[in-house]
Amino acid sequence: MSFLKRLKDNVAVNRIEDEAFYELVLYEAENGPRRNGLWAKAIIEAGSHEKAEAVYLKLLAQAMKDEAYLSKIVAELSTHNTSSNQISKKVLNTPILEEKEVDISAGLTSEELIREILDKTFYRKNIHAKTLKEQAAIQIERFELEMELEELPISELRIRYRELN
Repeated sequence: MSFLKRLKDNVAVNRIEDEAFYELVLYEAENGPRRNGLWAKAIIEAGSHEKAEAVYLKLLAQAMKDEAYLSKIVAELSTHNTSSNQISKKVLNTPILEEKEVDISAGLTSEELIREILDKTFYRKNIHAKTLKEQAAIQIERFELEMELEELPISELRIRYRELN
């Protein structure tokens, strides 16, 4: 096989892989929780809310590529019995940054909290479900959790919501 043919084959395979990847990006943008940091950056880069959606998709795609790359590195390092702090220093070259806690749950109603908890719990599971049986099992699990959450007081819903963030 000639070098030129291998190069063309690789380019074709990369385009098909990109299409599948961007399908995943679109699914997360439509069904997953919005990443507020990326959304703010998209608005700033786009200059308006109307144009921000396309920029958000571009930023989300890059973030997901970065996450996949870092996950691969973490998996490789973890097979060598490396601690999480050592992994973060090797991957990021900096210590783990502590997140500032912002409680946005205080402004949400019970229904909104339940929806957010369900979305954050199940959107990645839905992406990876490959068979109808897996999808049905996820829907049953989601329904059971929803029934459980509807019985909880709003203070407990806020605690559950913060645990997911």
